[in-house]
Amino acid sequence: MDALPVLQMAVALDPRYKKLTCLPREQRDAVWDVVSTRLEDFCIGDQQEGPPRDQHTDSIDDSESEPVAKKPKLTLLLNDSESDADDEEADVPHTWTVELARYREEDALPETENPLTWWKLNSHRFSFLASFAKTVLCVPATSVPCERLFSSSGYIVNKTRAALLPENVTSLVCLRDWLKLKA
Repeated sequence: MDALPVLQMAVALDPRYKKLTCLPREQRDAVWDVVSTRLEDFCIGDQQEGPPRDQHTDSIDDSESEPVAKKPKLTLLLNDSESDADDEEADVPHTWTVELARYREEDALPETENPLTWWKLNSHRFSFLASFAKTVLCVPATSVPCERLFSSSGYIVNKTRAALLPENVTSLVCLRDWLKLKA
């Protein structure tokens, strides 16, 4: 998976920045299309289990919350394609589509607020979207690879080797990294 769509989805699912004002208008719709597609894939993959459940909803009686059931493909093929029931069912939007539309319409959260706390408090309103947001927002930003690179470069470029050309430093850093992988 390319890193740019994941970063764009993370910004879109952060309730503080969901208006995507950092992007040109034409790119905003493309980001929401990616979010919608990935959310649909996420929800269809979990379709057999029903909507995501949080700890506080697990105590609710199962009769109150029926899982969303999708017809098996074989059943759809065997049914009469001109049936009125199928036409009505096709017009009903999916739950995750409605959740995404409601999320987009709400006002943005102030920048001083914690987005993870917001998702926790609003997970009952956006059950599919909150579960999806957890998968997108769970990756912590880290600088470990960058720190390793600077540390490795510090061993190569020192007072006695300060006159190395930049391309030679790059080559030596790569060689050092490859030797570590080989060992």
